Amino acid sequence: MTETVHSDIHRLWLEGREIVLVGTAHVSQESVDTVRATIDAEDPDTVCVELDSQRYQALRDRNRWESLNLIQVIKSGQTSFLLANLALAAFQKRMGLQTGVKPGAELAAAAETA
Repeated sequence: MTETVHSDIHRLWLEGREIVLVGTAHVSQESVDTVRATIDAEDPDTVCVELDSQRYQALRDRNRWESLNLIQVIKSGQTSFLLANLALAAFQKRMGLQTGVKPGAELAAAAETA
């Protein structure tokens, strides 16, 4: 059974457990506020964030790319992946400058609030 509480918040029940899903945008102060308020109000046993450890470290240490070994990236065939990530990061950074919110701030807020 699914119940929509707010346009960005959905409640699911699975095997006797309630799951609260919070939909977010990566460059949105409203998403940051919604994540914090939901975690504070719900006081959940567990908070799950759609974020692997590599992306989490990138959010925590914005200058991590400076220590990247480019020769190793090229040798491992990851050049296209790196270029795509750099292009996406540049686009998100521009959006962040326009909105005043760092890309991924809602993910970091979820991890910090939890």
